[in-house]
Amino acid sequence: MLKTYTIATGNYETTLAAAEILDNGGNAYDAILAALFISFVSEPLLSSPGGGGYLLAHPHNAEAKIFDFFAQTPHNKEAIKKDFYPIQGDFGATQQEFHIGMAAAAIPGVPAGIFAIHHHYGSMPLPEIASIAINKAKQGMYVDKLHAEVIQILKPILKYSASALAVFSDANAQLLKCGDIKANPQLASFLDNLASNPKDWFYHDHPATSIVADMRENHGLLSKQDFATYGVIIRKPLITKINDWQILTNAKPTTGGFLITEQLKHALHSKKDNVNHKLINAMVYADKLKTTQPWQNSKGTSHMSIIDTDGNVASLTISNGEGCGYMVPNSGFMLNNFLGEEDINTGGFFNFQENTRMTSMMSPTILENN
Repeated sequence: MLKTYTIATGNYETTLAAAEILDNGGNAYDAILAALFISFVSEPLLSSPGGGGYLLAHPHNAEAKIFDFFAQTPHNKEAIKKDFYPIQGDFGATQQEFHIGMAAAAIPGVPAGIFAIHHHYGSMPLPEIASIAINKAKQGMYVDKLHAEVIQILKPILKYSASALAVFSDANAQLLKCGDIKANPQLASFLDNLASNPKDWFYHDHPATSIVADMRENHGLLSKQDFATYGVIIRKPLITKINDWQILTNAKPTTGGFLITEQLKHALHSKKDNVNHKLINAMVYADKLKTTQPWQNSKGTSHMSIIDTDGNVASLTISNGEGCGYMVPNSGFMLNNFLGEEDINTGGFFNFQENTRMTSMMSPTILENN
C-alpha cells in the first residue's frame, strides 16, 4: 500500500533517511530521530551531538508537547583563567564576530533529547534508527554547497585544533569543498555507542569524563556535576487560536515562539477567504529571506519537520551555535559555543545564572487548520 507522508529538512540525505524509516514502518518520531542522527553527518557545523535543540511533538491521539533539550549553563563560572576569545566569521561582504574556546561551551542536551524522544514516542529500536547515519559516516558524506560555504565562513574555528581541521579537510589538508566526499569513522563509532548504550552513557561515561578532563586542563568550565545533573524538560507549547487556525510553538523561557505567533496573527487574523492568500505570501517572503544568505539567516541552526501517515507531527530545531572549536576526543564532533553567542548572552558573557537552562530564539512551530 502506498504510504503518504511529508518530510522537510535542510539536506537531501537527511530527507532520504527519514523517508527510509517511514517506508520501513517507523512513525514520525522514529523518522525525526533518523533525520537528527544523519544531520550530524550531513550538516556537522549546524547540527551536532554537542549542541542543543527543541522538538515540538503532536501525536495524532495525544496532546502536543515541547521537548527542551537545549544547553544548560555550568554550576560554576568562576574559573581563574578562561579559554575564550573572538574570531571573525567571513561572509564575504560582511564579517561577524563569534567567541570560541573551551570556556564557550555549555552543557549539551542533544544526547539526552534523543533518548527522551525515543522513550516517549519511538516504535523502532534506536540502533536501527541510527544505522543509516552510522553507515553514511563510515562510507563518506557528499559535501553540498551550503556545507562548503559554512566551512569557509567558520574557517578560523576549524583551525582551533588539529582534530577539528582533520575532520573538515581532505587528504591534502585542504578544507572540504562542494563535491567532496568525506568519511568520519570516529563519529560513526560514537553514534553506534550512543544508540547501543543506556541513556546515561554520554553523561556519565567516556564522553563526559573525557570532556571534563580536557576542560580542567585547558581552562573550560564544564564539570562532572554539570553532566550528571542535565535533564530534558518537557512542557506544554504556546497555543494560539485564530479563526480556523491553531498555532503551536515554543513556549517560555524561549522568546521566538511569542514573536512568531505575533507575526502569524497579522497573517491569519483577517477575513477567512483572504487568510490562505496572506499566509502563502508570508511564507514566500520568509523563504526569500532564507535563500538570500541561508546560513547567516539561520544563525547556525538546522530544522526538520515530518508528518507521517497516521497524522503524527514532529518539528525539530537544532543548533551547535558556531561550535567552540573543541572536538570531543575520538568522537568526531564539536562542542557548542553557546556561552560565546552574544544573542543569547544579553547580559554579557559569563553573567549567566549558574545551572540554568539557556534561552533561545529557536521555535519549532506547527500550524493546524481544522
